[in-house]
Amino acid sequence: MSKLSSKPAPFRVTNLGTFAEIQFIGEINWWANDSANFTRQLAELRAAGVTELKGYINTPGGSLFDANEIYNQLVAFPGRKTCVLGALVASAGTTIACAFSDGIEMAANGQYMIHNPCVYVDGDDKALNAALQMYANVRASAIAIYVKRTGLTPEEVGTMMDVTTWMTAEVAKAKGFVTGIVGEDSELPDDITEVFNHYKVKNVPAVLNQAVLASQVSTQPNRSTMNKTTVIATMGLAADASDAQVETAIAHMKLAKDKAEADLVEERQKVGKERAELLVRNAVAQKKIGAGQEAGFIKMATADYDTVKATLDALPAPTLASGQVQADTTNAAPTNTAGTGAADDRTAWALKDYVEKAPDDLKMMAEKDPAKYRTLVSNAYPTRGK
Repeated sequence: MSKLSSKPAPFRVTNLGTFAEIQFIGEINWWANDSANFTRQLAELRAAGVTELKGYINTPGGSLFDANEIYNQLVAFPGRKTCVLGALVASAGTTIACAFSDGIEMAANGQYMIHNPCVYVDGDDKALNAALQMYANVRASAIAIYVKRTGLTPEEVGTMMDVTTWMTAEVAKAKGFVTGIVGEDSELPDDITEVFNHYKVKNVPAVLNQAVLASQVSTQPNRSTMNKTTVIATMGLAADASDAQVETAIAHMKLAKDKAEADLVEERQKVGKERAELLVRNAVAQKKIGAGQEAGFIKMATADYDTVKATLDALPAPTLASGQVQADTTNAAPTNTAGTGAADDRTAWALKDYVEKAPDDLKMMAEKDPAKYRTLVSNAYPTRGK
């Protein structure tokens, strides 16, 4: 495996008289393997009398727009078109490969991948809708190319794209994407890591994951590496466990971890609700709040137990008394039996004032004017539960 290069090499065109060799190596994009330069050079080849094209493709993919235009130009070429696929032909690179209608051979160690296209969007809902329409159009064009190449149905191809399908040379041939297999092995393109990371490629086979890791290590000499034997032994696998078995074990461990975390969250929520229910039902039994308020207080206590507990603890149990101040459910000055309403103005009262001076009225406020009650509690405990 060669080291990663800082800049991918663009396609190379060699005119050999009546035929020309064209190489697509590395990412397909505007700075390398772009459609504009390809169109220009193909026109020059036709003008020079070239009647046959022999291609070589080894790419992790890239811009489907560039790839589609290269495909269009190749399809329009009137002469014979054959190609050989290297160790990797993925994503947009497969579109170009499908244009070589007179024969497509693939390296025996090759990997062939098709998946749904990637669309990036920045803007409002209109921009999002436009991007969705563009995605649907681009995906439909890719399906049409694959169907024409393979003879598969649009539904079969669409399903393969949905799950990101990787194929060995044998499988790609069986599906009709290639027509033959060559025995010589091929190296992976230099920029495989950058492209896979950029386009967030899924379900990468173990053989390619190893190659990507080898590339990263070779260009990062200070990066530490794990002892594979130790890892395998720690996971309880056989010493000769394959990479696929290790990956499966890791996947199972992750599933178990995710389930354990979800179960812990669920258990904490259950305990929190039971704790809130006990607190509120005790307050109802002590007649600190009415039974009709139970559900609302349980909901508040589940979300902010400490605040509700402090409020309920501050409320005294009811007592029979005469000459009490009338229920205060507004900010207006109350009127008591003595008729001294102006002296009892509660406009500026806080929760503490009600608890100390008029606890029964606070209870009635919680039942008849819950919005004002919640405001008092929030003002008294502004940071609880945050």
